[in-house]
Amino acid sequence: MKCGQSYQFLTAIRSKSASAATKVFQTQVMKVKALLLKQLDKKLLEQMLMTKIFVSFPQKFKNIVSAWESVSTKDQKFSELKVCLLIE
Repeated sequence: MKCGQSYQFLTAIRSKSASAATKVFQTQVMKVKALLLKQLDKKLLEQMLMTKIFVSFPQKFKNIVSAWESVSTKDQKFSELKVCLLIE
């Protein structure tokens, strides 16, 4: 929450206007959910792109796929994949 939004929330609580405080809170929850969905969508798109790359590899490069699968999912980022492929 930004300062202005926090102020609105606290002001609404102090004025004992529960409905206003609830609306501000619900708005913030919706913004957080939207941000999480955007991040999830980006992550899924990245995973789909990496899968497409791996499927297009000739059989002789399947060892790269195996090595990549051993990397923790937290570290499986497209930028890391690019570096690994350039090294190979």
